[in-house]
Amino acid sequence: MGDGNPGVVGDVELGPNGEQDLKAGFIAGTLVVDPTAENIAPETVIEAGIDVRDLYQAAVDALQFSSDAANLAPTQGIKDLKDTQTIERNGTLTLSR
Repeated sequence: MGDGNPGVVGDVELGPNGEQDLKAGFIAGTLVVDPTAENIAPETVIEAGIDVRDLYQAAVDALQFSSDAANLAPTQGIKDLKDTQTIERNGTLTLSR
């Protein structure tokens, strides 16, 4: 796996009507593919195999979560972020603008 090909460590999910065309590389995990997705991975090494599973509800839930998170008000402001900076948490969830 250290041959310079791109790769992912962990599982990868290809959602409803998704398309992927990995020319080469590896997935150090499972490739989970929705039955409606187009999966072309002729030279990709997939260590834990391919699992075909309906991912519609997971995609809906992820989009809803993303929308909810985007609508949260910031909990702190960051005026100038140029270099490495530690951002201290000020609650359960810290959002900045």
